[in-house]
Amino acid sequence: MSLKEDIQAVKEELSAEEQFLENTIKIERFWHRYRKPIIGVVAALILGGVAYGGIHMWEEHRISEANAALIVLLNNPTDQVALEKLKANNQELYAAFALRQAVASSDSAKIAAIAQQSSGLIGEIAKYEAALATGKPEALARYAAQGDALLKELALIEAAAMYLDAKEPAKAKQLLLQISMTSPLRDLAAALEHLCVTGL
Repeated sequence: MSLKEDIQAVKEELSAEEQFLENTIKIERFWHRYRKPIIGVVAALILGGVAYGGIHMWEEHRISEANAALIVLLNNPTDQVALEKLKANNQELYAAFALRQAVASSDSAKIAAIAQQSSGLIGEIAKYEAALATGKPEALARYAAQGDALLKELALIEAAAMYLDAKEPAKAKQLLLQISMTSPLRDLAAALEHLCVTGL
């Protein structure tokens, strides 16, 4: 019985070793057949990771440089080096700072230039400020008449207030009626409409 068990154990060991050798040969064949594509995929993954990390680090550097330049400019708005650094690292932040400076100095030409050059939120605010800087309710009404005007209702309120100051309540009321009933500015519009009726 012991001899039979020994033979069976040896057979099982040989079978396990054969399986191991077969698997090793299969792996070796697979490696030789697909070695170049495997190395290419691994290299591409490594290069992609390095490139992503590099781009991320560069973006973080640009953001920190722009923030540092903005802090310098808030303390000293005439610092040309910081202004150029801000412009080079973040155009939107540069446009926002330039608009802030133009509004503070009431420079309507510069506000209009920023409105033409900028897009997005800064451009929209600059368009509103350019219309407001003219001091004419017609300019604000033209701004509000644009279909995509972000500050449409605020422009209507401002224009209506200017018409009321000019003693033209009918024009003011016509603008105030354009403000939506669900607008947060509706209560202010209603108060101004009351002024239109009373003629104050």
